[in-house]
Amino acid sequence: MLIGINYIMVLMAKLLDRLPMFHYIIIVGIFFVFPITASCNSIDSLLALAENEQAPELLIKIYDELSWKFRHKDPTLSKLYAQKELKLALAILDTEAEVNAYNRLGLYFSTVGRFDSSLFYYRQAEEIELKEQNCY
Repeated sequence: MLIGINYIMVLMAKLLDRLPMFHYIIIVGIFFVFPITASCNSIDSLLALAENEQAPELLIKIYDELSWKFRHKDPTLSKLYAQKELKLALAILDTEAEVNAYNRLGLYFSTVGRFDSSLFYYRQAEEIELKEQNCY
């Protein structure tokens, strides 16, 4: 697989050497714009799913994914969805989702520079994990 990727990169480099600057900008722009657009579409899809979903197990997964996707774009929204995930996880006693939510909250606080709060949530997640390991 690596050889195939290298081959494609060499072909692209040769092609770009022969193209006028205008075409070069268009081709490079496509590679940068498409992933950003795809990311926005996936967030929109998740938001639509969250609006219509009733099953708490699926809502937890949707909130977790939304929290992850917003971690850099809008950390406040990341925190909001992590809190929603945590609330549902506690309501249905889903310890795995609870751990994920605490980790997402830890990530949020780390992102905004509140490391004491970040450490608190990471320790909450660790405590649950250690309890779960002792149960087996």
